Amino acid sequence: TIQSLQSKEQNVESMKAQLAVTESHLEDWVSDVKEWAEATTNTSTNDVDALASRIEVLVTSIKRRSQRLYKDTDGNKGRARIRRKIREEKGILTSVVEKYNKIVPSTESLCMETIVSGETAWPWQLPHSGMTHKHRTSTLK
Repeated sequence: TIQSLQSKEQNVESMKAQLAVTESHLEDWVSDVKEWAEATTNTSTNDVDALASRIEVLVTSIKRRSQRLYKDTDGNKGRARIRRKIREEKGILTSVVEKYNKIVPSTESLCMETIVSGETAWPWQLPHSGMTHKHRTSTLK
């Protein structure tokens, strides 16, 4: 098992060298695949919990990419790629927030500027929230 694992790790390192990708690129690819999978399942439903979860994931991803914009990339090409992904995610986020706002009472609707700035708690996390669903805070990092 150990030899097999070492062999697989060497294969991954070899492929990374061949493709000239960094660990950061791999993380982005994994994130993209996860986001695609969630987008194909969660955004097709009107379930409030699913929409709330999707909103949290998108906001977290946008903030993570924004923080990494200058930290992990040293060229304009890499930053342009990250900016493009941020724009795409903000577009998806806008769509999901609109769906969410159509379902919930107006007192619990979300404002794009507020949720992207991170200056407020999610309505579904507030103890006095009138929402009847049992959404729990995402454990994503």
